[in-house]
Amino acid sequence: RGVELLYRKLKYNFEEQRDYARAGDFHYGEMEMRRKQKSLWLQVISLILPYRIISGYGEKWGQSLAWFLCVLLFCSIPNLHFIQKKGDPIQDSPVTQKFPVECLTSFAKCPDVGKMDSLIFTLNTMTLQKDPYFKTKDLWYARIANHFLSFIGIVIIALMLLAIRRQYKR
Repeated sequence: RGVELLYRKLKYNFEEQRDYARAGDFHYGEMEMRRKQKSLWLQVISLILPYRIISGYGEKWGQSLAWFLCVLLFCSIPNLHFIQKKGDPIQDSPVTQKFPVECLTSFAKCPDVGKMDSLIFTLNTMTLQKDPYFKTKDLWYARIANHFLSFIGIVIIALMLLAIRRQYKR
């Protein structure tokens, strides 16, 4: 606790002197000390660990951008099967309701939607925009996955904007 307070005082001291680069270093150190005081379970619940992993405690916007792009690319693969063009009938046969494992290994084996369509739909979902051409199939796990993707996308964007703000505030 004492080291955390020392880091905090040093951070404020450097902010008053307008040495924001060093103040950012001490902010990072302060947050690390706060994180190390808690058990792993409490770190996850208190969101200190995800805050560190996604944006480096609001100091590394490039890290947040990398996470955003990784989630975008990774989640566009299952969306090849989870989305359909608007106006197409929802396919209710048991064959089309199953998730094709081939979609995880190759984009080419997913005939429903194109790669770029899936990528754009995923980007729209992560930024809470409504896609004008595609919709989620009527599958419970597809809806849950896309709601989760919307939540994760907004969290990553918020942390990235916080890190950009901190960097350009200096």
